Amino acid sequence: MNLVRYADDFIITANSKETAEELKELVSVFLSTRGLTLSEEKTLITQIDDGFDFLGWNFRKFKGKLIVKPSKNSVKNVIHKCSKIILKDGKAMTQKNLIQRLNAVLRGWTNYHKHVVASRAFSIVNNSVYLLLQQWAKHRHPNKNKWWHLKRYWHEYNGKPWVFMTGENVLINLRRIHIKRHQNLCIDKNPFLDKTYFIKRRMKLRSLSAA
Repeated sequence: MNLVRYADDFIITANSKETAEELKELVSVFLSTRGLTLSEEKTLITQIDDGFDFLGWNFRKFKGKLIVKPSKNSVKNVIHKCSKIILKDGKAMTQKNLIQRLNAVLRGWTNYHKHVVASRAFSIVNNSVYLLLQQWAKHRHPNKNKWWHLKRYWHEYNGKPWVFMTGENVLINLRRIHIKRHQNLCIDKNPFLDKTYFIKRRMKLRSLSAA
């Protein structure tokens, strides 16, 4: 059995469904004695091959290999947030301000997910934002056709056509975000006993982030 916890979210692994059910009862009792309740709605007993969501990621084993990717809910939520910015808040925005608002959301979301298997999720979000921006352009100029909208708001940038941009502001293209895998952690190392290892690892991660 293993426990992974972040704030009030946690995963407990077990070698059988029966053991997992027993652990669920033990955790429920443990929490109730402290005035807390285990959420039945959010609690799930599942097989790793079927997968589960945790902290915005989906964890699933496929052909013996663990695949970690952005969860469907995480993708849905960021598209909804962009939709609100574009179709609601963006009605009175300039293109420059719209790009700045969207970039803040997209940059934060992609920075969180760019260390896992996220290319397909990035492509889905990128396509959705493009379609939403077409609606935005059509709303601003209802009497103009699609090609007029494209020429007005989408331009060539660094040799790439159809980039949503102004002179100074360029919308992030999620398809061009480089996926960087996390450096594997030696699980037999202890942060209190193997300080040199963790210092070197931290320095290496910082150098990779700077690059």
